Amino acid sequence: MVDFSELYRTHAGDVHRFALFLSGDPALADDIVSETFIRLWHARRRVDLTTVKGYLLAIARNLFIAEWRHARRMTALDDRTRDEHHRPPRT
Repeated sequence: MVDFSELYRTHAGDVHRFALFLSGDPALADDIVSETFIRLWHARRRVDLTTVKGYLLAIARNLFIAEWRHARRMTALDDRTRDEHHRPPRT
């Protein structure tokens, strides 16, 4: 059985530093760390302790990429909406 609290104490700092490096945003890095360990918890029966750090960093990277893609889509939509509201009325 995996000692989850020990894994968290051992690896949370590294995962946070990595998430902060990727995002540049401390709040987003905190969210990524939380979600990373939630996903580890759900997969705890399948975790290979010899590669757990790489597994955690891969989860964090994938969460960052998903967030980046989501934010990019939202920005594009916001830009189009703003342009439509600032167009002069048709005559």
